[in-house]
Amino acid sequence: MQSRHKPSPISRRARIVALASSTGGPRALQDLLAALPSDFPLPILAVQHLAKGYARHLVSALAAHCQMRVKLAEHRESLASGTIYIAPDDCHLGVADCHSIELSGAPPVERFRPSANWLFSSVALHFGAGAVAVILSGIGQDGIAGLMEIRKAGGLVVAQDEASSAVYGMPRAAAEASLPDFVLPLSAIADQLIVLAAS
Repeated sequence: MQSRHKPSPISRRARIVALASSTGGPRALQDLLAALPSDFPLPILAVQHLAKGYARHLVSALAAHCQMRVKLAEHRESLASGTIYIAPDDCHLGVADCHSIELSGAPPVERFRPSANWLFSSVALHFGAGAVAVILSGIGQDGIAGLMEIRKAGGLVVAQDEASSAVYGMPRAAAEASLPDFVLPLSAIADQLIVLAAS
């Protein structure tokens, strides 16, 4: 596990980024995603725990600060580089295959819908070693089982560090399970993603 702030190269070719956050997440997402360039070459899927009715507000807030395109994910739409897909209200977000989005109304996973575990498990299944998972500020342990699947499939895990987390719950749970390949301050995660996308 690396905690250096200088981005670390890696030989595996990243093909998709999956993000998950909860309490403190909207600001973390904004700061992270605003630091990525418009030509970032990978699609990004994001699950944020929100009260119903707020997903569209999150998209609007992110779009006002991000260079990349930001939109609510739609079922079966094609994955595109330079695009950030946000989970809609009360829907699990994942991928149907290596080319398209899947939304599901399946029961909540450990009380959450959208669920970080659902997202990470889906990406692990279809992208394997090409998956990069990022776990940001949040309460609880949503995402840990999915991160285990990412690691088993050969993908990479990036966790926000304690000092930069509004709530060090989800990243702590990942770190305690020895899942992250990188533990970084929020300000360093975008640079690391850029390096991984170029590998």
